Amino acid sequence: MNDEGIRQMNELADKLAVFGIQADVIISSPLERAKESAQIIADRIGYTEAITIDAIFLERNFGSLEGVRWNPELNLEDPKYQAESVSDLCNRAKKALSKYTFTDDINYTIYLTKILNNKCMTVFLSIVG
Repeated sequence: MNDEGIRQMNELADKLAVFGIQADVIISSPLERAKESAQIIADRIGYTEAITIDAIFLERNFGSLEGVRWNPELNLEDPKYQAESVSDLCNRAKKALSKYTFTDDINYTIYLTKILNNKCMTVFLSIVG
């Protein structure tokens, strides 16, 4: 993760800490930047358990467009790009979120997937119970 990404993740972690978020579980994709993000948040909110790493939380597969700068005119549903469809991505996300069953005494689960163009972070806070 570059310096700007680290700065942004620290800002997010500070906000979670200010709001008193105490996660019972943090789940990250296996991507290095997601694991780094998870560790920054864990450190800031005082999370001391092992961070769960699960490939089901990987970001969308962009096929032949992997690594190509975003262009809103591209139709990612076009089969020529071999990108993961929105439908497949949503089905995978549903499977990922239903994979983990928690008891009522678990309050917050943080799922970390990625930073997009070092500007936007995808973080899901699942509030249970």
